Amino acid sequence: MTIRCAFWLARFETEEELINYIEYHHDAAGAASSPLDDVLGKPGFDEEFLECVYTDADDLLEELEGFTYSEHYEDQLRERLVSIGGNWNTLLMISGVEGDTNEWLFENPFTGRPAEHLMFVGSFDLEEEA
Repeated sequence: MTIRCAFWLARFETEEELINYIEYHHDAAGAASSPLDDVLGKPGFDEEFLECVYTDADDLLEELEGFTYSEHYEDQLRERLVSIGGNWNTLLMISGVEGDTNEWLFENPFTGRPAEHLMFVGSFDLEEEA
């Protein structure tokens, strides 16, 4: 079973702003949307597979080992974050399972900055026994 972990750096003024950005909200008709989902092209993501950390920009690298499967990609992710640099204070990860949860992660070639305050870092694949 192939698992993909995709990462984005972000910058938010407050943790509440981050929460409002990632959570799905329902309109009067009952349709659910989230600003993050909108920016990613409305693929729809399972919130159970979204992880994030909001911290001081200087401390972001210290938070990497807290992410699921970090033992598989932590060193490579750290290198990418250092090379990107900047004043980012949030790291988002959406994971998916090929042929199952968040399948769109395997179909979309993410690049660059989908929004001014959001930057795609990269994705990492790993194999797990089913």
